[in-house]
Amino acid sequence: VSTQSTGTPDVGMWASLEDRPSWQLFMLACMSPIFQILAGTTLFLSLLLINMYTRMFAMAYAVWLLVDSSPDHGGWNSILPYARRFGVWRTVKKYFPAELVKTAHLQPDRPYVFGYHPHGIISCGALLNFGTYATGFDRLFPGILVHVLGGGRCDKKTCSTILSKGESILLVVGGARESLEAYPDTLLLTIHSRKGFVKLALEQNAWLVPVLSFGENNLFHRMERSTSNSSTIRMIQERLLNLFGCTIPAFFGVGSMPFVASKVPGTGSFAYGLVPFRHPLKVVVGDALDPPGKVPKGENPSAELVDKYHEAYMEALRELYDQHKTPESPPLVFQ
Repeated sequence: VSTQSTGTPDVGMWASLEDRPSWQLFMLACMSPIFQILAGTTLFLSLLLINMYTRMFAMAYAVWLLVDSSPDHGGWNSILPYARRFGVWRTVKKYFPAELVKTAHLQPDRPYVFGYHPHGIISCGALLNFGTYATGFDRLFPGILVHVLGGGRCDKKTCSTILSKGESILLVVGGARESLEAYPDTLLLTIHSRKGFVKLALEQNAWLVPVLSFGENNLFHRMERSTSNSSTIRMIQERLLNLFGCTIPAFFGVGSMPFVASKVPGTGSFAYGLVPFRHPLKVVVGDALDPPGKVPKGENPSAELVDKYHEAYMEALRELYDQHKTPESPPLVFQ
């Protein structure tokens, strides 16, 4: 198996940020997506409160969000390439540092369902490597347009529409359930019961591509001190997951709460915050798996066919792990 990457991560980036005048830039770059969310929410709430005219504008915007059908078709493709090349993403890449590894050639004339593992807390590796071109996805896989689903609409209709156009999607297979297992130095994947993405690929005659991230679970730390399900925080998270199908992991990073946390010597950041920890992030893209059988359009694949493709996918994940693990890599566990 040949391996190709965009280059060796800059080891010098591990030097103390405190000794560099640009450490604030790294903090701001990594916080930029969160800043966008907070700023957008604040602006919307402010418009609701200022006066009648701004309130009408905010309500019109909310209605537009409800009726806008562009997410069903993959969003605004005309501006995606420009947004993915923003310089801020290259700064985020250097911060970890992050690396995207290609192990096989993917033909650009077919749709793919990329399965990303593990979920981690926020799936930083999925967003950085597939949602931007900072690590060279456009150079390693020319001609393939992939939509990172999960932050917005991720229903079957959206997935099917995108795949039917010959474009590709990335799904974080483990979902919210797996995010609750995102502890540092672990690699526990929720996959045994996850077969919907396999059935989707068969229905749309798409190829499955396993993606394994080494380091995703080390980018944040958990408030819980163990993986025990008996903690109060974990019980609340489980209840939310059962009621709403989503949950909120209790986590922390570094660098963004100067008024409530002390500064960590030699790191240029504060003890608690929303910036990920500096940890190498190596995302490995496997080879595409040929569908075990062609499903006529409009028909559902048999359970036997889904199980066969699902088993082949899990075996490909195991092989990907064995080929790229290091002595420091945690054991791969399926649940």
